[in-house]
Amino acid sequence: MQKEAYKQLLISLKKCELNYHAHVREFGKLGKPEINLWAEALNDFTSERIKKSFESHINSESFFPTIKDIREGTMNNPKRMACEDNIYLAQLEEQKKMLPSPKSNPVPMPDNMKILVNKLQKAVKQKQSLEDFRAEIKTTISD
Repeated sequence: MQKEAYKQLLISLKKCELNYHAHVREFGKLGKPEINLWAEALNDFTSERIKKSFESHINSESFFPTIKDIREGTMNNPKRMACEDNIYLAQLEEQKKMLPSPKSNPVPMPDNMKILVNKLQKAVKQKQSLEDFRAEIKTTISD
């Protein structure tokens, strides 16, 4: 982990300790092994992403975060899951870890299906029975 990112991690974890008193009372303050675990798990995060993720968690949640909460967001905070860190996204693209955007190739509805749908809509508006509709389109429609 880069020095700047590590410093931001320490600042963010300290903010969590100050904000979540019940957690600190029950489990104590974070020690060197716990901080090393966090640093290893968030090794690919930039300092800006660490800062934004922790701030977002503190502003939206009432519990001490887990590594997963910081990496992926929580159910109450889907905004963070969108990952607003452009530097991190650029790194992922560079490392070929992001999937390319899907190619959109819409297929138009065939003309015969358009006609059939229009007939069906007309039959529904007129409250036509299924038997009458089948007879009109001269085909069998399975129920």
